[in-house]
Amino acid sequence: MRRKDWEAIDEAPADAALRALGKLDRQENRYVLGSVKLGPEAGPHTEPVAESWSAVKFDQNSSTLYTLLEGNPALKPFMAIPSKENGFDIEGLAVGQNRLFLGLRGPVIRGLASVLQFDIERDKDVVLKSSDGRQPYRHFLLDLAGLGIRDLCVQGGDLLVLAGPTMKLDGPIRVYRWTNALKSIADGVVDGASVKFLFGIATQEGRDHAEGIALFKRAGREQLIVVYDSPSDERLNGGTHYTADLFDLP
Repeated sequence: MRRKDWEAIDEAPADAALRALGKLDRQENRYVLGSVKLGPEAGPHTEPVAESWSAVKFDQNSSTLYTLLEGNPALKPFMAIPSKENGFDIEGLAVGQNRLFLGLRGPVIRGLASVLQFDIERDKDVVLKSSDGRQPYRHFLLDLAGLGIRDLCVQGGDLLVLAGPTMKLDGPIRVYRWTNALKSIADGVVDGASVKFLFGIATQEGRDHAEGIALFKRAGREQLIVVYDSPSDERLNGGTHYTADLFDLP
């Protein structure tokens, strides 16, 4: 979600600006959560071919996922707040051992970031459910020093977490390791001993905001590749290619 007509607020009369600040622009593509099954010929040097696809049910104003999470007492107060103003905002996604993890950039609640974990059934539609039948999902809270989650990445049984500010501003960018995340079953605040700070990533004012991470194998070792939103001109290389960064993993 975003504030409607944000670019016109500065020029609007005071009363009109206040009304504009109270409006939300809901966009259908912000409610899509799905998967695409690629054909067997898909590979690093071939064009991928989609065999089938499925998604949670959604429309312009909501989805089955959104409706489900409106029943979460911790998240509900933030569901109608614009996403980049500590409102509800999914930015991280990772899949491992038949579990789907969603990392929330916002809200950060009392300094804690949220990770939601689902088990998935995939037929005509994606059905979000828990394999133990006890509840439809698990809600984990991580102490990331007040930062929200920008991306998630599975490494073995762990989750690597890219963390940064919830709002659109320059601030610290850090990478954490949530040890044994794929075996976690207890909801609530994750034991601090399981969430370890690995390293920080330098930022530039208004540029090079780390947004995505993935594992990268080179010479028999795993590293972390990081890509950036609002990249600096140096990363764009005159439009010929994009420069990302590689980091060694402790």
